[in-house]
Amino acid sequence: SLVSVATAALTRAFGRPSYEAAPHERILSRSPAAINAYLRALSGLEAFDRLTAERTEDALLTAVRLDPTFLAAHYRLATHALRQLTWLAQRDAERERLYKQGLAAVGQVLMRAPYDLQALTMLAALHVQGDAPSLAQPVVSVLRARAPDNPDVVAVEAQVLRMTGRGSDALQRLRARGGAADVSVEALLVLAELERHAGNVRQACRLLNRAVVLD
Repeated sequence: SLVSVATAALTRAFGRPSYEAAPHERILSRSPAAINAYLRALSGLEAFDRLTAERTEDALLTAVRLDPTFLAAHYRLATHALRQLTWLAQRDAERERLYKQGLAAVGQVLMRAPYDLQALTMLAALHVQGDAPSLAQPVVSVLRARAPDNPDVVAVEAQVLRMTGRGSDALQRLRARGGAADVSVEALLVLAELERHAGNVRQACRLLNRAVVLD
């Protein structure tokens, strides 16, 4: 086909692309209905209203029910659970349900890709939102060894340190990784809180303004 010819010509000219999509980034499913449900969910992943959040969750649950091997849908379901835990869910029973749902979903990804950086980071973040820092700590240790300057890793590490009573260590590490922290909303929010507690109110305000710009 024309596409195959063009792809072969580009490969000869520039070599094979170095980037390889992670398993959860590949929209691979043998079920057209599962793919349709997954695509319906995508438009609601960033929503803040509960009705859209519920519809998005239902669509993703449908996708993984129709195809339990659909890693992209499992990953998005975990992402959606984490987002609701972070911004929407307030009642304890609802938070517990979402926490367990997120763990089960990201667990499906990690069973097939145990060293996936984004999935591991999400696992740690879910434990943070589930108020289980002791479970997050070993995951953070792995993440810190593999990607110490990744903005999401920096953020979740700081959250775990703060939750375990090591706020001064969290502040020190966030300051030391200023470049990484400066592009992560979560890291900026944690840093702003820590700076406020340290008496640096103006700096905390600047960091909050930066987080608003990024979000």
